[in-house]
Formats: sequence, structure tokens, C-alpha cells
Amino acid sequence: MDTTLLYSLFVGVGLIFVFLAVRIAVRWIVRLAIIALFILIAIGGAAWLLRDKSIRQPESKPRATPTRRASIDR
Repeated sequence: MDTTLLYSLFVGVGLIFVFLAVRIAVRWIVRLAIIALFILIAIGGAAWLLRDKSIRQPESKPRATPTRRASIDR
């Protein structure tokens, strides 16, 4: 058996193992990302529901218009 063929077989088997390991790792990364997204949504929803309503700024009322025009001869 030639050494080049032997090295090629080892590299091929190694690439298969690397491919499988990366595939499993990507699946776990996607699962963890989905779980993290659900946790962030839950925390955001709880913060929105439990927010303190007194912190909000009061609604501004429209300015009252004067009933007569200001005169300049005063």
C-alpha cells in the first residue's frame, strides 16, 4: 500500500468525523439560540406586564387658546 493512499484514507476518515462533529455542534447551537430567544421573549413580556405605570409621563393637554386677542396699546 502506497503512503499517499494511506494518508488519503486517514484524511478522508478524519474529514467525515469533523463533518459529523460540526453538524452536531450546529444543531446544538441552533437549539440553544432558540431557547435563548424564548427566554428573552419571556423576560421582555414579564417586564412589559410588570412595568411601573407611574414612571410614564403624563399625557400633555393641549394649550388653551386665549378668548380675545392681545392688544398692543396697553
